[in-house]
Amino acid sequence: MVHALCRPYLSVFTAVLLLSGCGFHAGSKPQAPVSLAAVTGTWIAPGTGLILRIEADALQTFYHTRATCAAGLRFASLAEAGQYLRDVRVETGVAELSLIPAGGAETDRIYFARAQALPQSCHGVDVAASFDPESTFQHFWHAFNDYYPFFAQRGVDWQQRYTQHRPRVTATTTQTQLFDLLTEMLSPLDDGHVSLVVATGELKKGYSPGVPRDWKVTANLARGGDRSGRAAVINYFNRRLETAHIDGDLALVESDGGAPAMVWGRLDGNVGYLQINQMQGFAPRRDDLLLNTAADLAAVEKVMDGVLDDLHGVTALVVDVRFNGGGADSIALAIAGRFADQKRLVFAKEKYNRGRATARAETYLQPHSGRRLQVPVALITGPDTASAAEIFTLALRQLPNVTHIGQPTRGILSDILDFTLASGWELGLSHEVYYDAGGRVHEAVGIVPDRRVPVTSFNGAVWGMFPAVTQALAGFDIDISLSATEFSVRLQTLMGDALVPGLAAAWVSDSAVLATHAAGYADIGKARKVTARTPFNLASVSKTFIGVAVAQAVEQGLIALDTRMGDLPMPLRVDSPNTPGADITLQHLVSHTAGIKDSDVYFCGYYIEQSKASLAAAMGMLDCPTPVRTEQAVFLADYLQRGGSLYDAAENFLAAPAGAVHFYSNVGAALASRMLAVATRTDFETWTERNIFTPLRMRDTHWFNSRFDGGGERPAVRYVIDGDKPVPLPEYALATWADGGLKSSAADMARYLLAIVRGGELDDRRIADAASVDAMLSPQTELPTLQGSQGIFWVNDGFLFGHDGSDPGATTQMFYDQYHDMGFVLLVNVSDLMDDNKALERRLRALVRLVYRRGLALRRDQ
Repeated sequence: MVHALCRPYLSVFTAVLLLSGCGFHAGSKPQAPVSLAAVTGTWIAPGTGLILRIEADALQTFYHTRATCAAGLRFASLAEAGQYLRDVRVETGVAELSLIPAGGAETDRIYFARAQALPQSCHGVDVAASFDPESTFQHFWHAFNDYYPFFAQRGVDWQQRYTQHRPRVTATTTQTQLFDLLTEMLSPLDDGHVSLVVATGELKKGYSPGVPRDWKVTANLARGGDRSGRAAVINYFNRRLETAHIDGDLALVESDGGAPAMVWGRLDGNVGYLQINQMQGFAPRRDDLLLNTAADLAAVEKVMDGVLDDLHGVTALVVDVRFNGGGADSIALAIAGRFADQKRLVFAKEKYNRGRATARAETYLQPHSGRRLQVPVALITGPDTASAAEIFTLALRQLPNVTHIGQPTRGILSDILDFTLASGWELGLSHEVYYDAGGRVHEAVGIVPDRRVPVTSFNGAVWGMFPAVTQALAGFDIDISLSATEFSVRLQTLMGDALVPGLAAAWVSDSAVLATHAAGYADIGKARKVTARTPFNLASVSKTFIGVAVAQAVEQGLIALDTRMGDLPMPLRVDSPNTPGADITLQHLVSHTAGIKDSDVYFCGYYIEQSKASLAAAMGMLDCPTPVRTEQAVFLADYLQRGGSLYDAAENFLAAPAGAVHFYSNVGAALASRMLAVATRTDFETWTERNIFTPLRMRDTHWFNSRFDGGGERPAVRYVIDGDKPVPLPEYALATWADGGLKSSAADMARYLLAIVRGGELDDRRIADAASVDAMLSPQTELPTLQGSQGIFWVNDGFLFGHDGSDPGATTQMFYDQYHDMGFVLLVNVSDLMDDNKALERRLRALVRLVYRRGLALRRDQ
């Protein structure tokens, strides 16, 4: 989204004409409205390049720089222009014109100064000129050179960009070629208020160099697009928040486009919660208006009256703008006025104006004359808090009762200058410098909170962990952590409700194992209780051990992440239809970008140990070959090689080459373990026993059930919920055992997680260098994922790192909270039969929340 005091929406007119010279004016009071016919002549909006030439019965716009000029929109009659340009006034004794775009408020008034004639650069401009690539390039470069103030902040040498790219433009350059070249020039800016839009008969394209951040990345991955995805992500977040923290139900108002514009309710301890997701779109939009500010302001007044009525009596308030990409400053200031105690300076701004800034205009926050809320406030921001939401942030930061927490904002405060390059070619660029009340500029760096707290963790939302909300509540002396007694009572109730046979949990800090806890039964039939040393199936948490093994082998120089399958004497091929199998690298596999996917027949690798029959077939899920070919290498060959019994080029591979798409793959993980075995000349089971389990004294940890025959506890029986009771599964294993077949206890897993937290060392025994562990937890692909950065099988979103897992009869979590320096392991021996038991899913997530909150208390009391 974008913002300006006069820019909540784009239209054919606002994109090419008006929204560049708006702002409050410090001059004398305008006189009564006049007609456009009474103010004929040439008018220039200072510092914007926008010119109005009002003729006897027509209005022509121009966009000029010191060296170039282009004709913009033309109204064929003043009557037509008057439909869109309203409340035209002139200043007393001053050669100045002002007007309001149709649908705008007084804050949207645009000011122009009279000029004696068109600037020299506009002389001879043909208003009907055809496309000229060379003049369009020149106009583009000079527009930025004259009006863009942030090249230094964004590390771009604009003159060098001209020298590099100008020779590539000739009279024969096509529109597509020029568009691609200009976007290449813009790409280093990372400014979400910069855009290039082309809508001609030959080309229709748009571009912004603003790099999507965090929640916007998540939105882009959800439901196939930003707009619908954004609503889906916010709604998902709020459902999880409602379950974890909200007393009652959240209320909401949707925007004109159907997205949750404002959401509110009561948190733990009678603390109010107000989530503001946009600074526009509160009223239905009319196509016959340029702006919707006046209607939006009226709608926001009604919404805020309702919000404050509902939140009457709260003792404190959390205001959350982490999802807010902006809108109109006037909306932001109107909402902020509901919390203001007195008139306060919010910001001053100036237009760049060819290196000579215009006079700074100050903007103040005014207390609302009606309902207000005066309680302690925690303001939550993040990297998606942008534009007008940053103006809102500046406003609230001036209030003495507000504490700002979260992550720095996006850093795109400037208004947008809309600029016509040629017919159908429109440019948007930041052109104003905002100074906060202390004179600081936050463009490109963002507004830094008083206390940094992670706000962008999708994994955290999945499991009901909201660190910024937790921190806000702590600031109001509300503690969500659980004592031992509270934990035990709630756990017993929840296990009964969820029909969980047994579980084990463990907690660690950054220096020690804090505690373990066991409850329920490892084997109901034999009345064998769970202990901290009971092995549970880890499911996909097993992959983290492949990650550690990779880090170890790379550290020892036995393999590199860029090692190709073709570089090793692999005993099998990968016959991908889109990438030569020999070119698939270890890095592709560890980052889930190899283009291999798990089709339904992957589950034919699950087999009952005693009979070698297919578990999927026995459960009525799939028609699988029986007996299962249980050797991992054989199963992989059957699945990946043309001619194999499970090979299907269309189903087993993505329709994209390796490195192009992030797609979670169990088969790819198992293949990575095979690459390691070949490179290290050591069976993967032997490598992990020798280099991980033994040095960490993980005595309850093995890959195969037969390894537990020598003593110690047997693995917990796995159960599925069928109807209203847990039903035991036969002992089963995976042909691709390395991707999910490890068994371990809570006590062992606590030591393992602690070793990773400590940089690869525990009890003076080192399994990897700290640099290797850091690399393992660092991004291995730039491709976006819902879980945050994809490391070497581990995921890390800056708040949580770790992994989770699920298999028939097994539900596992292992995560480390990097903000509170507390990690936990949760092992449960139950799952749903067909993955459609939503009640069980909710209760298992509630178990995770209980374990997490108990960990917060243990860490606090350490």
